[in-house]
Amino acid sequence: MVQEDKSFNETIDRIDQIQKKSEFEIVLADTLKRYDLKSLAFMGFNIGALNKSEPDILVTYSQEWINHYRASDYLEVDPVVHQGLKSILPVDWSNFDRRDSRVRSLFNESREAGLGNQGLSIPVRGRHGDMSLFSLTCEANEQEWSTKKRNYIRDFQTLAVFFHQSVLRTYTNSELQIQLTPREAECLHWAACGKTSEETAMILGLTRRGVRYHIENIIFKLNAVNLAHAVAKGIHFRIINPPR
Repeated sequence: MVQEDKSFNETIDRIDQIQKKSEFEIVLADTLKRYDLKSLAFMGFNIGALNKSEPDILVTYSQEWINHYRASDYLEVDPVVHQGLKSILPVDWSNFDRRDSRVRSLFNESREAGLGNQGLSIPVRGRHGDMSLFSLTCEANEQEWSTKKRNYIRDFQTLAVFFHQSVLRTYTNSELQIQLTPREAECLHWAACGKTSEETAMILGLTRRGVRYHIENIIFKLNAVNLAHAVAKGIHFRIINPPR
């Protein structure tokens, strides 16, 4: 048990020290072997781009299965995503309603693809609207699966939290490398306060064209879709403070 705890703590330390996205793949692969699992997947929402429709995904699935999942539009019916994100507790896949033929096909085909017959998804929610699902699968009968969950549920929940924190930190650090000029930060601040370009121009003593120029730069630097998106990212990553 002492050796197992040491190995687990080493894994947590490795996750906590990750500096770039590519390093997650190595840790996921090692974690897969450590717990004799078939697959691991991290799906993060509102992380980085703050776009819930395009989650950040880190998986050990084969590219063939990923392509098939997308081609079959399984995201529309996948209970792992739709029910997992609504829960605050770990969700065992055996509890999903599989009466829908597409849901049955999803799980049958995933098993054929080598994902195993048992699965567990652990939701994690952050303070700024960020959320994720840490999912794992294995091939086991009911008794074996029950024993594995009982022995390692603490590990799985802790891993889920540390992966979430590490992904958030890694992506946040990447975003914060983008520096706004003092004038751009002022324009973004007043936009967050609900001011129009005209009102911001009056407050800062600029022309409307000057404000629009700064806003265009802000949207480009923050890789945002529009000004509202840029404001959301600016507040989320603490580039500006939330308006009071």
